[in-house]
Amino acid sequence: MKIKVDGFPPKKHGEKSMWDNKTEVRRLIKLRNEIRKKLENRKPLSKNIYLKLIVNIPKNNKIVGDLDNFLTGVCDGLMKANPRSKISEEFNKHPSIDPREIYFIEDDSQIVKIIATKMIKPGIKPYYKLEISEEMFNGQSN
Repeated sequence: MKIKVDGFPPKKHGEKSMWDNKTEVRRLIKLRNEIRKKLENRKPLSKNIYLKLIVNIPKNNKIVGDLDNFLTGVCDGLMKANPRSKISEEFNKHPSIDPREIYFIEDDSQIVKIIATKMIKPGIKPYYKLEISEEMFNGQSN
């Protein structure tokens, strides 16, 4: 599955929950809604998950963010929120993307391959592309 989302990806902020952070909640809702549009009754991914993230940021943007924080935000945003996380009431308006339910990935510990890139470009609005699938391996190791 491939998606493109306008704006910045959700960003994890250390120990603070992104599920109740006003800025990150808006980003999470955008991400989960874009995934929902393409789900078509697919079961959540559960093993050998491949993830590719490309974040495109305007050159003069002062709030860039670390690539690893974006990556963690996206991975966590595709899963069920931790049961101890405080969940924003904003999600009540979007029951089809409820963070208390398994969503697109059962557990991000099953991600076995990640490719992540942050591209800084002049004259663009921020957006990101996400590609995610269950990858088949032929049993060979390096």
